[in-house]
Amino acid sequence: MLKPSLHLEGERALDELVALKWDRKNGFNDRMYYVERSLDDTNHFETVNLVWAKARQKTHEKYRLGDDNDYNEVSYYRLRLIENNSKFVYSNIIKVNGYSIEKLTMYPNPASNMVTLTLMTKVEGVANIIIYDANGRFLQQQRQLMQRGSNIQNLYVSNLLSGTYLVEVVMADKTTRKGKIIKATQ
Repeated sequence: MLKPSLHLEGERALDELVALKWDRKNGFNDRMYYVERSLDDTNHFETVNLVWAKARQKTHEKYRLGDDNDYNEVSYYRLRLIENNSKFVYSNIIKVNGYSIEKLTMYPNPASNMVTLTLMTKVEGVANIIIYDANGRFLQQQRQLMQRGSNIQNLYVSNLLSGTYLVEVVMADKTTRKGKIIKATQ
């Protein structure tokens, strides 16, 4: 008889969602899976969901589940499988990175005269703020000193024609943040 196995995988699908999937092989006595999560360590797990095992189990079963998780640091996951005989089995522990807090927001959008950029960043240094038209042609650029944390910068768009524009912020460490603005008629 083949030995049963349980393997968990996961990754951040969106800022607030972790996509979990697991395989169960050669398990015919399964009742339910407790999905457990721990924030920042592998010692303090709490149950965040329950998934019933499939009623008619085959030699290889696959499961998928999304977990609402807006934690921006590392999260750890594991499964606790409860069998019909009340015994339990733990899966491997996986590490899922938090989402990036380095977000770029722009308002008002659409705008006719000025757009305010708000950028949360962990990187300090000079950033280039570049505006491109809808065809990717360079239109204008300005430099801004960014500090760790929240940064606010005004972009004047009154000289642009009505339409959609791409804003790219190239940080001091060469990473980029991108967004779109719509220039409205005045």
